[in-house]
This record gives sequence, C-alpha cells and structure tokens, in this order.
Amino acid sequence: MSYKFTVFVTDQSTITPELLAEGIKGWYANDPSVEVQLHPEDNNERRSDPTITVDYSVAEPDTDEQLPVGFEEKWQIRIWFMDRIDPDHQGAILEVAASHPHCSEMAACRQWIQVASDKDWDLNYFNDHLYIIHVFERFPGMYIFDEVSQESWPSKEE
Repeated sequence: MSYKFTVFVTDQSTITPELLAEGIKGWYANDPSVEVQLHPEDNNERRSDPTITVDYSVAEPDTDEQLPVGFEEKWQIRIWFMDRIDPDHQGAILEVAASHPHCSEMAACRQWIQVASDKDWDLNYFNDHLYIIHVFERFPGMYIFDEVSQESWPSKEE
C-alpha cells in the first residue's frame, strides 16, 4: 500500500513550499533517521514546480556475527507543488469526489499539491503519513483529498 493524497489550494491559503518543509522538519526535529529536503525545481520530472522529499532510513542491526552484513531500509514521501492543475487528473479526482461536501470548492482551486509515497506493505510508516497530513491541516484555505480512502476534508479555518 502506498499513501497518496491531493491538496487543493484556495487563494486564501498561506502555504508555501518553505513553510511546509519547515513544518515537516519540526515534526522530526529529534529524529536523525529522517531527512526533509526542499528542491526548488523538480529536475527529475522536468518541471519548475518545487518539490519536498521526506526520506526515512532505518539501519538494521547485524544479527549474524559470522557475516557482518547489514542493510538499510529506505522509504520516501514526495510532495509536488503544482502551479497549475492538470485538467485530466483534476477531472478524475473530482469525479470520485463528486459526492463530497467540498467538491465545488475543490473544483474552484487553481493550485494543488500532490503527495505520494513508496509502498508500505507492513504499514511501518502509517503514522508518518498521518503526521504529514497533520502539518497540511495547520494551514488554512485548503482541501485535502485522500485518494486511497476517497475521503476529503478542509484544513483549519482562519
């Protein structure tokens, strides 16, 4: 299972890539295994939209003294800020969200933020994805749509 949600950003929102990155860093200030990076441009996608990556790495201890071979597990959440909404993707999401109470407000948004993670088969990072959502919820003027559960809700009110 991977975690995937879209945040529809209204004109009243105060969110910026820098503020979001700082908020996420605040959650993990005492956890050296988590690295939050803000990339002003997403060169992998050949777009100029800012991207935030949250990298989790957990070093596994060696259990066999004969073979001192350890491995490192890595897991990542990627956050893309989009200056424009892709009409095809917006249409697909809004079609699913048509029965949601905030559908018309979501449809009126001109910016969005796409969030996706690596697969998390054992749900080791379930709480981490909830922390990321909680950071989004601190900013007013946004609608969060969880593409897995197909639920939507507004961020905090001003």
